[in-house]
Amino acid sequence: IQRPPKSFVHEKQPLTIEEFNHLIAALTEKQEWQKIAYLKFTLETGCRRAESAQLLKDIVNAEPVIKTREIKHEDGTVEQQEIKFYTTHTIRCKGRGTVGKVRKFRFGQDTMDAIVKWLEVRGEDDCPYMFVTKYKGEIKQVGENTFNSWSNSVFEPIIGRRCHPHQFRESRATNLVVYEKKSAEVAQKLLGHNDVSTTKNHYIIRNDDLDESDEAFI
Repeated sequence: IQRPPKSFVHEKQPLTIEEFNHLIAALTEKQEWQKIAYLKFTLETGCRRAESAQLLKDIVNAEPVIKTREIKHEDGTVEQQEIKFYTTHTIRCKGRGTVGKVRKFRFGQDTMDAIVKWLEVRGEDDCPYMFVTKYKGEIKQVGENTFNSWSNSVFEPIIGRRCHPHQFRESRATNLVVYEKKSAEVAQKLLGHNDVSTTKNHYIIRNDDLDESDEAFI
């Protein structure tokens, strides 16, 4: 029996920080405030499409959580650093069973500013969700395909290459570990994976130029 042909799998290419900043700048010029809020929230939290769609606009009333931590420098000095973030309501995530697992996501002030801007432009309506679409004159919660459409028709032409919603999740993990030098365990917790091997094998995409195996030839 002839084997069926394998389906084509796209190479994983996370967005660089420069590409993301270029995307935000272009959308700001076009005043696409909802798309900017979606991008910043999704990239910072590492949300999937279904998770981003559940965000409620009441999050704009959330009080910030402020913490301090000590940073020890090589010269022995200690610096107090303030951390400020917001926490979402409970969001249903991918997981076993009909309910899946539930999580709360954290994001910073820059994302909150984008959310506030979008709601100011959006104005008053009865839909409780943050990301919405207009259908037959009625404001409704977006479906996952809306995020696909934004990626294909709006984001791709700006960055000049393929773009899809799950790519932001990969981008967040890769930027954390490869460029910000955080541990894979930090990325694992942010993405909500049960096993760090899932994060390492599927979400942290290392460029060949940064491959640690190069050390074997030095």
